[in-house]
Amino acid sequence: LLASSAASDVYKRQYQTLTINEAYTTQADGTVVPLPDNAVNESLPHAAADAPAYNRLREAVITHTGLEIGATIHLDYTLSTKAGFYPALEVCETLTEPAASVKDRRIEITVPAGTELRYDPAMKPRRTGDTYTWQFRNLAAYYDEGYTPQNGEGRPTLCATTFTSTADALSRIARTERDIVKVPGLARQSKDETLNCLLYTSPSPRDRSLS
Repeated sequence: LLASSAASDVYKRQYQTLTINEAYTTQADGTVVPLPDNAVNESLPHAAADAPAYNRLREAVITHTGLEIGATIHLDYTLSTKAGFYPALEVCETLTEPAASVKDRRIEITVPAGTELRYDPAMKPRRTGDTYTWQFRNLAAYYDEGYTPQNGEGRPTLCATTFTSTADALSRIARTERDIVKVPGLARQSKDETLNCLLYTSPSPRDRSLS
């Protein structure tokens, strides 16, 4: 990744653990600048503002230093999730970065033994046991300009899920709605935001190859 000052990832500390395996900057002359001790900071994700149902979410903001023209950012992290947190795994990872080309991006997903992971057949991974690995190289930067598609539309995206079908995912949304109604004192606003989030992450028409 070139010329970017910060990266971030959203997770829930009760059920998920974020581990930074490696993070440093290589400058144009080969000088390696390690991540400072105060470079990883937690915050409430912007999207969770005014949404009480989501204020246990955390976003880890990783700030890289030593940046200059021609510098390369190296970041390797693992997000581990406890069993029982997700009804199913659903990944929709945009592969390109704003105003920065990506030299090398590797994504590994490890699922519980015996669980089938479905993914876009056009992006076939290397599989070792229950671990699926995708490798992407030399991805061009994108530029977020006005009147252009938002939310990653039109950009290369890796989609994968352990839902058995689109119908399975939609039935889970319906069950979640019924469960939320049973929670005493939960504001209608929180309910609506929860459902909107689930609907946003359900498979889109272009991802129906996953079903």
